[in-house]
Amino acid sequence: MDGRSDLFSLGVTMYEMATGRLPFTGATRADVLDLILHAAPESIRIGHADVPIDLERIIFRCLEKRPEHRYDSARGLFHELCELKRQLEVANGVTAKSQGPPDRRQSDRPLEAYELVGRGRQYLLSGSFFELPEAKAAFQAAADLDPAYAAAHAGLALTLCGQAVTRAVPHQQAFADARVAALRALVIDRESADAHGALGQVLLLSD
Repeated sequence: MDGRSDLFSLGVTMYEMATGRLPFTGATRADVLDLILHAAPESIRIGHADVPIDLERIIFRCLEKRPEHRYDSARGLFHELCELKRQLEVANGVTAKSQGPPDRRQSDRPLEAYELVGRGRQYLLSGSFFELPEAKAAFQAAADLDPAYAAAHAGLALTLCGQAVTRAVPHQQAFADARVAALRALVIDRESADAHGALGQVLLLSD
């Protein structure tokens, strides 16, 4: 297994974000595994015609059965998502100056989610190895409370990097989970400084 397995997991997440359903569902685990190995997901644009064709193509590339048919790295996926965003902005006549705040759900976000991210940052910035589990728990709780909160996923990625570097947990799995969390943050909010910083650390420390 390598980073392309993480890209498959991210493809599942992006598919669910675009459609509200998982790409592979079955009555039993065996049914789901059989679909993952042998079946193609239903087109995202069935019932969601507003989803750009190129975004569907990107997601389906992440979900390719053979790892060599997926993106070579998280960096390649990120660059393609950025290019798609640029093309959509040009097509819609959007410029950097005309864009509103990147996260349009801020007014709907529970106050507890902000508090959890703030707590996670305090633990993370303490620089203490012993505070990393508390930081992870706080960021994870914030992400569970509001899955569209980019800062929560970015903070989780940074914390997992810290745990991987200190070998507090199996470092390969920690880096894999950190990569997924960082890319999830960027999918939610491409302008997030937290998300860019998290992905940068993941790529620097794990590649």
